[in-house]
Amino acid sequence: MNKVPFSCKVRTVIFYIAWSFCIFFWSVAIVLSLPLRFEIRHYFATHWSDSTMWLLRVICGLKWQVRGEENVPQTAVVVVANHQSAWETVFLPLILRKQVWVLKRELLRIPFFGWAIASVKPIAINRQKGKRALAQVLVQGKQRLNAGYSIVIFPEGHRFPYDAPIKFKQGAAKIAERLAAPILPIAHNAGMFWPRSGWIMPGTITVEVGKPVEPNKRKADAINAEIEDIVRQMRDKIQAEELAKRKLI
Repeated sequence: MNKVPFSCKVRTVIFYIAWSFCIFFWSVAIVLSLPLRFEIRHYFATHWSDSTMWLLRVICGLKWQVRGEENVPQTAVVVVANHQSAWETVFLPLILRKQVWVLKRELLRIPFFGWAIASVKPIAINRQKGKRALAQVLVQGKQRLNAGYSIVIFPEGHRFPYDAPIKFKQGAAKIAERLAAPILPIAHNAGMFWPRSGWIMPGTITVEVGKPVEPNKRKADAINAEIEDIVRQMRDKIQAEELAKRKLI
């Protein structure tokens, strides 16, 4: 493994300090925007992502590029992406402003930050409830989709190293099956630059957006197998390209 330059360590520390202030500022601002109509409040809230991406670019030299942006539909879909880093949670609102997340309800209890998240109507579930949690996702998911908001799910469940095998849980596929909603597959290599436990490295993250996958009255396991394979292939391709740039293969 290459040694991390001291400058990257310094920049990472500076970024986290600046990001803490950024999160606090936006959390308070979003909570104070509660009197506004939901559509306005939600659109305003997504701009915390722009601030974070700016900090990453200016402080850490971390940029990004998107391939297949033409595949992003104008209608609401179920969005699935591989999960390697905090980066993709920040990035996704930049290409889909009208989105809500499926997330664990414990996040809503964090002062200010959790309150801000709650104000944009995520689908907050108790992961221990199993079928009851799925029923909640289906009911609230239908409401969000009908209102024009895409549903974002990270089907791996939590962050994994960039070279870990991809294994999707079936939540997103079950939503697609039950609600006849298309799935938009997205892959990225953010973990090669901002790993779960590590320093932030400069460079350009690549995001690949695949074509929407229609459920076509198929069962969840068939849908899940297809989107898992699509995301895996896209991820492996862009990571191989990055490794080639680094002359590691």
